[in-house]
Amino acid sequence: MPKKILLVLAHRDIQNSRVNRFLIESLRGQDCITIYNLYETYPDFFLDISREQRLLREHQALVLQYPLYWYSCPSLLKEWIDAVWERGFAWGAGGTALRDKPVQHIVSIGGSVWNRFYDNAGSFSMDEVMKPFWLQARLAGMQWHTPVIVPAHVMDHAEEMKIQRERYQETLKTLLKEENGI
Repeated sequence: MPKKILLVLAHRDIQNSRVNRFLIESLRGQDCITIYNLYETYPDFFLDISREQRLLREHQALVLQYPLYWYSCPSLLKEWIDAVWERGFAWGAGGTALRDKPVQHIVSIGGSVWNRFYDNAGSFSMDEVMKPFWLQARLAGMQWHTPVIVPAHVMDHAEEMKIQRERYQETLKTLLKEENGI
């Protein structure tokens, strides 16, 4: 049986998202990828922890896709990580459910924030911004994959959109190949 990726999408307004909606729509018909929209599933933020942990156990790789808000992930994704990756499940005594599971972050960033990361010598790098997520993965014993950063300005250029879509799809294919031993 082929391995599957759980793609957790955390965007408060996916219908009006240019980047994340474009990327997600490029995955239509991919049976090996479960697209799981947290904001559609939990508009009230009341998580079903058992359900979420079961989903994580049923999939062999995890992708977290979201826009960067205030140098972090959206609040519901933060709540999901805090509540679902609990002691005894993801870390601590008996917490091995995520051990050796690949984790890939797909992060969209936009506006002038993009320029602050890359053009201002005094700002933080994306590696520094992503450090808390790396630490979470490390605590859970997960296989960290370098985050894919997608700047919103690519949506203004057809050729760049195509390149980003191909990069996105190739990133997911690579996770599947690793998991399926291909």
